[in-house]
Amino acid sequence: MAFGLLYLVNPVELIPDVIPMIGYLDDIAVMAVVLKLVKAELEKYAAWRKARDEYQEALEKLFGDD
Repeated sequence: MAFGLLYLVNPVELIPDVIPMIGYLDDIAVMAVVLKLVKAELEKYAAWRKARDEYQEALEKLFGDD
């Protein structure tokens, strides 16, 4: 995500923004990739969190609330 933000504010780009319409395509492509990667990481985190919570619940059932 940091790379995507840095790319957007960086004055040196693959396609300069001064070129009408085409100049923003690389920005859109970079942000689309970044958002896709962030979404994948959030889904992994949600799955990990769910598994962790289920594990904690199983431990509490086995050993009680000590």
